[in-house]
Amino acid sequence: MRLIVHNMLRCNLCKHFPLQIVATKIETIESELNKELLEHMLQKLEWSALVTSCKEVSIVIPSTQPSSEEMSEEIYANIHKVLFDVHIKEGELRCSKCNRVYNITNGIPNMLLTPEEVQTHVNNEKN
Repeated sequence: MRLIVHNMLRCNLCKHFPLQIVATKIETIESELNKELLEHMLQKLEWSALVTSCKEVSIVIPSTQPSSEEMSEEIYANIHKVLFDVHIKEGELRCSKCNRVYNITNGIPNMLLTPEEVQTHVNNEKN
């Protein structure tokens, strides 16, 4: 799971954001820098959540999102690496609100709810 994906995930049970990352295996897989894609994605990111998730996997990024004037080739490359090259291969995502745990296996977060959780959610929606 890339950190860019994590930045879009919410708890499927209570809708809390962001989910805490507890990684047991992380890989860095280099990819080609695509500035156009990166600029597009930077507009959609929740930067404070990205800062938090980076801390959870021992990566340091600026606490505030760099402005377009501050963006240098080095900053583009560093942000690209964080978003696209860091892969959480094993571990879990935890919701700090409802304590739901979502396992990450082979880089894929299992965000499915159990049938009981779905039924409870449906019943709560009706009330």
